[in-house]
Amino acid sequence: QQALDRYEETQTLSEEVPLLEDGALALYGPPSGADDVAGYLAAFFEGAQPGDYAGLLAYVERRDAHAAVLERIAAALRGALRIPVTVGFGPRFLHSTGQLHKGGPGTGLFLQITPSDARDLPIPERGYSFGVLKRAQAIGDLNALRDVGRRVVRVDIGEDVPGGLEALEQAIEAALAHRNPE
Repeated sequence: QQALDRYEETQTLSEEVPLLEDGALALYGPPSGADDVAGYLAAFFEGAQPGDYAGLLAYVERRDAHAAVLERIAAALRGALRIPVTVGFGPRFLHSTGQLHKGGPGTGLFLQITPSDARDLPIPERGYSFGVLKRAQAIGDLNALRDVGRRVVRVDIGEDVPGGLEALEQAIEAALAHRNPE
């Protein structure tokens, strides 16, 4: 709600500056010394320990094609890290598993995936649109995870959601290959 209140006053959301940009991908997280998104993700997932789990927090439209890419990413992470991986479509998951992410044990590694919405609709009698609402919910969730000390990184996949998800899948494949060279 704080992000929406700020938006109504200033017509801007408080956005971070990307730490790394690589094609369609913009990564937001604490500095790591990595030169590219794949290197950053390799270091991030290197922190996985037995008993941990990973969560893909995808603020994308729930479509079969999007779900298929996210499930492939989850399977790759599950196989390489040997930990459970969940996939949630935001903001819907905020009312269920999102509560566990913030209130449960601190054993999650979270990858928040956000698009830059190409299409948007105004919300009648509000000073913002559905895209702004979704972005504000993602920002609020990211900040809440950080506030309770969760390991979380955000990757914005741009306006082309299918292309952005494919680019993210390639970056994660490269990260896992970098992490576990064969």
